[in-house]
Amino acid sequence: MWLGFRGEALASVAEISATLGIVTCVEGEAAAALLRVRKGGDIERQEHVSHPVGTTIRVIDFFKSVPVWKRAALKHSSRYLVNIKHLMQAYALSRPAIKFSLRILKAKDHKSNWMYAPKSGANVEDAAFKVVGRLCASQCKWIVLESNGFKIQAFLPRPNADSSKIGNQGHFISVDSRPVSGNQGTLKEIITLFKEKLRKVNSSLAGVKKPFIFMNVVCPPDSYDPNIEPAKDDVLFDNSGLLLRAVEKFLNAFYSKAHPEMRLVQQSKVFYDDNEEPTSPAQKDHITICEDQIEVIPNPPKRRRTLIKRKMKTHHKLSVVPRCRTLGQSQN
Repeated sequence: MWLGFRGEALASVAEISATLGIVTCVEGEAAAALLRVRKGGDIERQEHVSHPVGTTIRVIDFFKSVPVWKRAALKHSSRYLVNIKHLMQAYALSRPAIKFSLRILKAKDHKSNWMYAPKSGANVEDAAFKVVGRLCASQCKWIVLESNGFKIQAFLPRPNADSSKIGNQGHFISVDSRPVSGNQGTLKEIITLFKEKLRKVNSSLAGVKKPFIFMNVVCPPDSYDPNIEPAKDDVLFDNSGLLLRAVEKFLNAFYSKAHPEMRLVQQSKVFYDDNEEPTSPAQKDHITICEDQIEVIPNPPKRRRTLIKRKMKTHHKLSVVPRCRTLGQSQN
């Protein structure tokens, strides 16, 4: 999947490198294909090699043909490596079932290396534990909301999150599972909305710098143009106002204190007879946010297995998927 690149990026890499090699293998093939790409993007030669399912791109002597760029890259290498690592972490959150590895060859130590190796069925929370750490991930909830044709998926700090654990972790925004920048346009407005809601729901979070957020927006077909920036880190929405209203509705629902008409209803708890094993607390945790009168559902006695369900008039349903403490547990 080129994610809108159409191969131009690889052709550019080949133009300024000594060697560009692409090894790719799909499931069911007996051997992988190795492509050697020359300057200009033409295939120099192709051969069969041994390689696991997947794709590896190897670049040797980057900037060899442009020594001025090479000197500038080496001068600012520390900053560039931080940006590369952040981008890989963004992809890990956006595509938590895929393995990502960053190795800095000939480095003085291995501190800059980073790897995310998911287990089967890995989800966003599994990736978050690796990207931002257990302390930050434990302060967040996974939420999904469909509104105005958009499906918004997010791993957000709880309203009562610890500011010391969610701060300086950065913003991770994706559109259709492709990481994008939150520094401009509509995506910057989404980050601003998030910060405002976080500040209003909990005054102790008002001064937090770069609070963690992961949000992926699944968009209707043909609702945006992904080819407006060479870096492919921004998109142009056909109706950005529609998306911003959906995001605001989403944030109002989760951070209910900032929106008086919203409230949380503990909708589903399962209790067991004495001879049954109870589920973990995470498996019991499921809330729905609606838009009518406030209602609190009391806990039933723990004498028999009981499932509480109340039908309520609502226009927007927000499900908070239980936090999966066991790596590899799939999202519902």
